[in-house]
Amino acid sequence: MLPPSLRSAALAVALAVCPGGVAFAQCGETLAADSPGLIDDHFGESMDVHGKRLVVAAPRDGDAGHWAGAAWVFERVMGQWQLEQKLVPTDLPPGAVFSHAQVALEDEWLFAASVWEPTPDLNGDRGVVRVYRRDQSGWQPFQKLWQPGTGASSGFAARIEADQDQLVVSARGQQKLYLYGFDGSQWVLRQGLTDPEPAAQGDWLGVDVAMDDKCLATSSVREVDGDGVVGNSPARLVVYIFERGFQTSNTDDYGFLGRIDFAASQALQPGALTIRHDKLAVQGIVSPESQEAELHLFDMSLGAEPFQRLKPPDGVDVEFGRSLAFAGDDLLLVGGRGSSVLGPIGRAVTFRQTPLGWQAESEFRPLATDGSTKFATKVRAKGDDDLFVASRIYQGPSITGEVHVYDALQSPSLQVDVSDVSLSAGGVQTLSLRCCDDLAGCTYLVLGALSLPPADAGIALDGSHLPLVIDIWFLTTLAQANAGIFSSTVGLLDAKGEAQAQIQVPAGSDPSLAGIELFHAALVLEAPGSGRVLSTTVPTRLGLAP
Repeated sequence: MLPPSLRSAALAVALAVCPGGVAFAQCGETLAADSPGLIDDHFGESMDVHGKRLVVAAPRDGDAGHWAGAAWVFERVMGQWQLEQKLVPTDLPPGAVFSHAQVALEDEWLFAASVWEPTPDLNGDRGVVRVYRRDQSGWQPFQKLWQPGTGASSGFAARIEADQDQLVVSARGQQKLYLYGFDGSQWVLRQGLTDPEPAAQGDWLGVDVAMDDKCLATSSVREVDGDGVVGNSPARLVVYIFERGFQTSNTDDYGFLGRIDFAASQALQPGALTIRHDKLAVQGIVSPESQEAELHLFDMSLGAEPFQRLKPPDGVDVEFGRSLAFAGDDLLLVGGRGSSVLGPIGRAVTFRQTPLGWQAESEFRPLATDGSTKFATKVRAKGDDDLFVASRIYQGPSITGEVHVYDALQSPSLQVDVSDVSLSAGGVQTLSLRCCDDLAGCTYLVLGALSLPPADAGIALDGSHLPLVIDIWFLTTLAQANAGIFSSTVGLLDAKGEAQAQIQVPAGSDPSLAGIELFHAALVLEAPGSGRVLSTTVPTRLGLAP
């Protein structure tokens, strides 16, 4: 880090290039909705999207009683998300809470789950999944799903997931997953999946569940010491994979395909997971105290070893991956808590699969700057078109929320064609800057640094930050933009909101530079004249090879 005097001088130079105040905006953003006029409803606790509809859970909504919950259904009409219907339970016994805490959506079906509904006839509480069906007059109550003997301690309905004609409901207290299907007249239990390795003394099967048209994945906890003997050591993460029709007589049933068993030395506890077409992303919490996390990517067609571990661009991994969603086959949306001087306001990051592996592409941060927002507590995606990011907003003792909808390419992304260039042979790294066309004609500037900033640092730009440190390379890229080895590192975005910059490494460069890594990021400013910072990219890497 440079001395304060030099840091101030560098910032003054930057402001000379970017005159005026700074602000942060994210292109392509629309606010889906929040629960109008309500507080402490936990709007956005869960959400799901299918086709042109989005459902959002508000488990503490009070329309049907104290913390009885509600599900808000939105429909996309003429390119805008509009409220279609608010669903509240109409038959709750006194004292029922969180009746719409988890939601799932599939075609004409909507599922809302509660883990705690009083059952006077059974002298206890149980979990329930309420099923709604859409007809010409709207969404109508259709059926309630529950299992005898599954009291509140079973955790029945703590997690639900729907795909095509299947609904999976977890009951982690029972070490069981329940699978339902529609038989033409009602939803019926088709199969119960239990711990496939009970001798391992696992626990909490169904901490999270994810499914696609072929496979079902679920995370579990196992207490195993370093010698593989069950003991009192920290909990380990295990992911079980079930495949539809695998070694079963009924092609609709799921058979146990295998497990992903994380090394005991990692001491990982389970977090979120998502699955799509043989690709599996799994979050593991390394340190429960600090919520430090890792994100592991698997290609199940290649085996049970992770082919890549992802970290956030600035290295902040607190709750990284707390919510995950694949958007198409080559884009992964990751939600997680970040760090800033304002507190853990959170962010979401997209990673895109490239020939160089999965690379961070775009970053989403909240517009609020008062520290009262927890952004990206839940994420979802609709195909490869729209990304949905939910936030919690703390208003004193109350918690509400909001959901933002973004284009799949929402904020500027910076991608490179090569990651390393030889000092002896020389070469060029091309940086491709892509933005939404709303930013056509805006000014862009590519800057660099010799290292990434610490977890809580970076160059603050109001509600966002430029993920670089101010050092000699930063000053060089700033002072020599579009000169020397830098080509088109400052300019205007074209009609598509795109631009290309290049950094040349001359042949015969000093061999003592081998091993140095250079990091670059771009910021986008409003049309020439105002200089307002609209957004920043995540950093790219240029390695100097011998």
